[in-house]
Amino acid sequence: MRELIASVSLFLLATLPTGCGAPATRLNVDPETRVAIDGWDPVSYRPEGGGAPQKGDPRWTAEHDGAVYQFASPAHRDLFLTDPARFAPAYGGWCAYGIKEGHRATCNHDSFLIEDDSLLFFYDDGSTDTRDWWLKGDRDAARAQADEVWAEMEAESR
Repeated sequence: MRELIASVSLFLLATLPTGCGAPATRLNVDPETRVAIDGWDPVSYRPEGGGAPQKGDPRWTAEHDGAVYQFASPAHRDLFLTDPARFAPAYGGWCAYGIKEGHRATCNHDSFLIEDDSLLFFYDDGSTDTRDWWLKGDRDAARAQADEVWAEMEAESR
């Protein structure tokens, strides 16, 4: 039964749409504007940013690693600029579980975790919630596998 569930899970992840309706790219950004995480403020997810997702404002932006991030306030933008690599989402803003399974899957910006000081996003369509799968599994092993797969994807995309 577990093998059937795993097979169905892999099929679902392989058929998930990739971000912004575009082919999978290194970063989950809008292909025209390069806006990351659909304009959500990456600082807002962390305790020092309030700990709850907030939509960013196009008036307050910063670029990092080829992506444009929007912020809910100038203070959030300024905090981001102190350590962009820390505040930017892991795995290019793609679903962490999808990356672990070898796929760049779109994510829901209200399905997230701060884990090991990294912002992780997950896919959730109401019936499939990869955040729950992540939490129920061996998180250390999942993170190690996702890191390994992401390193391979990064090497291929450069």
